[in-house]
Amino acid sequence: MKYITILFLFVQFHQGIGQHFIGASASTANVNLDQWESPANIAENKYAIGVNLGSVDVHFQNSYAKWAAPFGILKFSTFSVPDKYKNASGDKILWYNTYIKTRSNKMNSKVYLNGELRGPFISFKMGKWGVGVGLRFRYLNSISQLSPDLGEILVRGPAFRDNINKTFDNTSGTLNSTYINQYTFSLGRTYINEGDRIIKWGFNLNALGTNQASYYKVTAASYKSIVNNLDPKRADLIIDNFNASTVISSKYNSLDAGNFINQMTSIPTVGQGLSADLGIIIESRPDYREFTRFQNGETITNEKKIKYKYKLSISLSDLGFLNFKSTSISNYKNLNKTIKPKDYPAFNGLEDLSNFSNGFWGSTQSSGTSLVFMPAMIRTRLDYNVFNNLFINVYSFQRILHTERKGPSLGSGFFISPRLEKKNIEVTTPIGLIGDYKVFSMGLGARFSRFFIGSDNIMGFFNLGKPGGLSFYTGLSFGIRKKEPKSPLKCP
Repeated sequence: MKYITILFLFVQFHQGIGQHFIGASASTANVNLDQWESPANIAENKYAIGVNLGSVDVHFQNSYAKWAAPFGILKFSTFSVPDKYKNASGDKILWYNTYIKTRSNKMNSKVYLNGELRGPFISFKMGKWGVGVGLRFRYLNSISQLSPDLGEILVRGPAFRDNINKTFDNTSGTLNSTYINQYTFSLGRTYINEGDRIIKWGFNLNALGTNQASYYKVTAASYKSIVNNLDPKRADLIIDNFNASTVISSKYNSLDAGNFINQMTSIPTVGQGLSADLGIIIESRPDYREFTRFQNGETITNEKKIKYKYKLSISLSDLGFLNFKSTSISNYKNLNKTIKPKDYPAFNGLEDLSNFSNGFWGSTQSSGTSLVFMPAMIRTRLDYNVFNNLFINVYSFQRILHTERKGPSLGSGFFISPRLEKKNIEVTTPIGLIGDYKVFSMGLGARFSRFFIGSDNIMGFFNLGKPGGLSFYTGLSFGIRKKEPKSPLKCP
């Protein structure tokens, strides 16, 4: 169980974050990347035709455990640590409990492991209107309201010396996991255009489909670990008054890499739903008149030359749900059990874990329908042009719904990102707080022509300051600009 938890917390093995790309999405050159962050960007787009060929993002964060090993998370997950940290045969990394530190505060903690593959997404600009269609695949995982005592036993394991003969009372926690296919139609319009001031609105309508959703909730559990009488290096876990529930809606029976491909290509799916994103953008463009002229009774603007002084974006995202007509519901009430080291098999997926637990605990089971809510967020972004090609971007994202519901959550946070942006090259350095404002994060991103790559949390890659997570993103986009005026004449 200890090593399963370590992998779950610290090893990212698939694409991912739901709606981050924090450094890259501020850029004016990464076409359609920010469409799911603020749908008003469909009207703000400067391209007649814009295409995001594909973008992938990996994002992990937690507010409880910190990586303290002498090698980075990336080296651990790729088995590339120096030989001195491996066993004699070199086929296993030697593990010590000191490699993970827990935070000193005793508040309930959260863990987020999210994956995302965006694209293709194509948009069209037609006068004041913008329209687009696109695809997105997401894999969302969250653990919320994790009591420190339960976090301790999960991270350290029952055999950790400080946990032996110690009683943990009334522990709790909630886990959500799901895959989601998302098919998006976007529409936006320039509502007010006074030249140097623009207000635009937009919305996304998203059709959702999934073949898997898992919900685990421990409402109360008390336990104590004692040394196993056959192996003094291991421990038995004595559990009293175990109260929990699970809701599983899935076509899968075990964890398999093929599940991801199957999910992305499945129509129809086990669960279906709808969601919406709403957004508004206010933009100040003081040099508008310098690059606008009248031609044949029509006002023509050279959008390529115009730079805004500031751009303020406010949006609501992921307002919706998934509906499952058939779910398996298990309830564990006031149960008592002693779990020995080999009682539970190796982890092979949440569905397999639930099926085994039902028989092991003798839980009561039933079936029914279920609604899984999407991770609704409110997002604000202010992009300010300091001078020439230097920008300062301020971005905040705040969760709306409580984290104990059925449905994954996204962490709240705040970033300030200086950005140097030129035609064919760009560098950005997001710095902020993630994990519900509890964890410091620093990133680095770059764009070379239409290709971009970066991280919103490089601390996990370089093992800086006992990191609590890491992220990685990359992608490719391009646009075809509308016809521009022959000369940037001023208005008369």
